[in-house]
Amino acid sequence: MVVMPIQLVMSVAWSEPYPALQFPSFSLLAEFVAERANSFFYELLDWGTIIFEVGMLLSVISLKWFRRLLVCAVGFHVSVLLILNIAFWGNFPAYAAFVPWASVAN
Repeated sequence: MVVMPIQLVMSVAWSEPYPALQFPSFSLLAEFVAERANSFFYELLDWGTIIFEVGMLLSVISLKWFRRLLVCAVGFHVSVLLILNIAFWGNFPAYAAFVPWASVAN
């Protein structure tokens, strides 16, 4: 009974002052995934996300593996954007900080 008014206040409080942060609903792959996915598929995605996150923690030991997992992170966050319409725009500049731009330019 108390939760609904709190959710309403929070949604208005966050959306009103920042209209530029509201993204249009364009989940490009949402229908495609929803029509073809089953509970086993979602369970695989859940476990894959957990393994990916733990891998990121462990990859700080090796710069080579850290950079490889950053490529996976970009793909992961782009797929989340396309399927769920959740944007992680701030992550991409952070990932770019670890790209060896000198070797990319060659």
